[in-house]
Amino acid sequence: MQSAKCKMANERQRLPSLFILHFAFCTLNFLLLAGCSYAPTHDDLAVDSPRSGRVLYPPTTQSDAMVNGVAIVYSHQEDINLKLAWEEFTSDDPHKARKLYQQLVADGAIKPADVFVPGEADDDALLAVHDRAYLDSLNSRKAVAQIVGAGFPEWQSGYDHRHRMLAGHRTAVGGTMLAAELAAAHGLAIHLGGGFTHAFVDRGSRGHLFADVPVAMKMLRQRKLAQRIMVVDLGALQANGVASILAGDKDAYLLDIYEKNNYPPTKQPEPNGIAIADGLGDGDYRLKLDNALTKALDEFKPQFVFYIAGVDVVRGDPVGRSAMTLGGITDRDLFVAQQVRSRRIPMCIVLGGGGAEDSWAIHYRTIRGLLARYAGVPFRKG
Repeated sequence: MQSAKCKMANERQRLPSLFILHFAFCTLNFLLLAGCSYAPTHDDLAVDSPRSGRVLYPPTTQSDAMVNGVAIVYSHQEDINLKLAWEEFTSDDPHKARKLYQQLVADGAIKPADVFVPGEADDDALLAVHDRAYLDSLNSRKAVAQIVGAGFPEWQSGYDHRHRMLAGHRTAVGGTMLAAELAAAHGLAIHLGGGFTHAFVDRGSRGHLFADVPVAMKMLRQRKLAQRIMVVDLGALQANGVASILAGDKDAYLLDIYEKNNYPPTKQPEPNGIAIADGLGDGDYRLKLDNALTKALDEFKPQFVFYIAGVDVVRGDPVGRSAMTLGGITDRDLFVAQQVRSRRIPMCIVLGGGGAEDSWAIHYRTIRGLLARYAGVPFRKG
């Protein structure tokens, strides 16, 4: 009898420990299933303020930076904490860069200290592309709300658009500028953000306030890092803002593959644009891309390449109308990188569009593949 009582007492003492273990197990599973959407840790917060990072190299070829260096650029300041409200505007997840960064850190692909953290692009940088009158107009909450598609009630209740929305977009431009500079020095840089293809010289549209890639192109030329520059945009929508800005620039080449029946209804003229039909799958898409890219690289002979790696061409995307698979997009991205880097051309990659809830995970597979190929970071596809 005494033995039975002791056993019951021991079981009661074990209950709190079992509860704690069960709670920890459930929490871990929740984080994994939620795509690592945990609250920022101290290390996460280390990517808030501008600072240098660490270029990643494979162990055996650290001396050949032009072949194998990879730099990662990101700032939490780019995380636009605002839900887009107008259905006719882009449905891109404004937090996909944060999710992508968190997963790369969580699985050990990168450390927070590896990341180069950009600051905001200043007026001088933006004025290299945009009109002063347009930049001044962005001091108006209403003007910005009309571009980004934010419901007016939130803006009228004290939302500080200059310190949140504008700062986030300026930091994103700064990120693409920093990534371009790092790519010119080390061969390959990946900005976990950017790709604002619908901003014009004198106006923004479809949620895009600033044209980050053209601004970065101006910076490269001003610093004499590159003159002949190619932009490859493989998102679902025409890069109408970029096409307008680069029109007449003989030292720029825009290779833009876009869905002809999608936004914008009136397309910008593009001498090298390729309009595709709805429902294009991996094979047919690659036939168009492979021939066009290799021809452009060989004939134009760029000194630098920007790749806007939009993933809204995946089957089921709420914006795109194509039918590519997740694996097909990963292979597409790795093919572009291989064609550019095998020619020893510096390359800056930005995310571009993606309306699916898990679009960040598609970018993740591409970046893990690039880190495996060019930085020796092991990756086993799941």
